[in-house]
Amino acid sequence: MSSTPLTSSATAARIWKLLRGVFGSELPVAIDLEVVRELLNQPAFGKGANLKKPIAFDAENFEGALVRNEDQHEEWGIFYKPRPKFPERERFTIAHEMGHFVLHRGQQRKFNCDKESVYSGIDTIRAIEREADDFASNLLMPGDLLRDWIAKQRIDFRFLGDIAQRFQVSLEALCIRYIKFTTERAILVYWDNGYMKYEWRSSSAVKTRARTLTAAYGRIDQHFEQLRGWAEHMDQARRLAAEFAQSDAFRDLVIHGIAPDGSVDWPAAGIVRALRDAAAELAVDGWTPVASAGRWIAERLPEHLPTKYGCSSWRQVIHESRLFELRYRDVGGQRAAWYRAKQN
Repeated sequence: MSSTPLTSSATAARIWKLLRGVFGSELPVAIDLEVVRELLNQPAFGKGANLKKPIAFDAENFEGALVRNEDQHEEWGIFYKPRPKFPERERFTIAHEMGHFVLHRGQQRKFNCDKESVYSGIDTIRAIEREADDFASNLLMPGDLLRDWIAKQRIDFRFLGDIAQRFQVSLEALCIRYIKFTTERAILVYWDNGYMKYEWRSSSAVKTRARTLTAAYGRIDQHFEQLRGWAEHMDQARRLAAEFAQSDAFRDLVIHGIAPDGSVDWPAAGIVRALRDAAAELAVDGWTPVASAGRWIAERLPEHLPTKYGCSSWRQVIHESRLFELRYRDVGGQRAAWYRAKQN
């Protein structure tokens, strides 16, 4: 092995560089993992090791493994859970185990991997599992291609789903990669049966202290506690919580900041975010015409209109939220309202 420690992203980038040098423009976007395996057996990635072809292995609570042959120590084998209906899951598992092979084989003789290892368990295990995940993400979804594809695009799940298909990865894997990669403020939340399993925040969301969904989690947890108090058994509580997570009330709470009783959490309200987005596009010397902002939001974010929040006008929203300053100017002989975010 090289004396310089390998990192997941640098190793994946090196593989892409070598393959592009060989195949040029004929190299497919969805990288061929068999070609990668053959490349990893070359001296450039460490002498005295031979990675065999992956083998499907179906067992309960099993995702994948990298195992050294105890009779022939230079041989390593990858095992993965077969998923005929989800081949993209198989690809990510194999790429993950390749990450262990190239990054960690000097540390252990065997790696048993499952999804929970990334989010729980011993710190050292969690660290190398995340490194292997990061290697797989960089290998299957190279940053330069992703950067080109998302540039100046309106990002939604349909658009990300199209990119996931091109890379032959799952939508979940692509979304996590996007969150880690984007410079925009973004938060990814994974829910299962009404319970939050994990969240990822973009670096911009962390730096700007984006609290919208975090505040929503607290309010949702309060509702779950109420449901548990009403339920006689835990199974009933979980069912009620799952039903709430799929309801319009849940969507209003998370997306719009509107509680089931109709009260509005203005700092977390979607209409406040819309007003800030409009100001970012339309402001003149720090002030934005209320009428222009209203038209801009109605065209681009029609779900965030005053009536949704119990208000009859944009000026009422600005007044009720207490998050903006309002002033009036004469424009062309007519009195017009302008706003800006309150200065701290």
